[in-house]
Amino acid sequence: MHADIFVDDKYVTSVRIGKKGQIKIPKRSTIAKNLMKLATSQNDIQIFLKDF
Repeated sequence: MHADIFVDDKYVTSVRIGKKGQIKIPKRSTIAKNLMKLATSQNDIQIFLKDF
């Protein structure tokens, strides 16, 4: 299963969901750094699930 992450209706990334239902993004990646900055602001973060 995959998930698309949007912040204020703008596409950020697509990630894979693990067997236990967790989304894992390495802390030092550029995507994680951008998400951390966006999470501290008042922006809406939306996650849409996709099943292939």
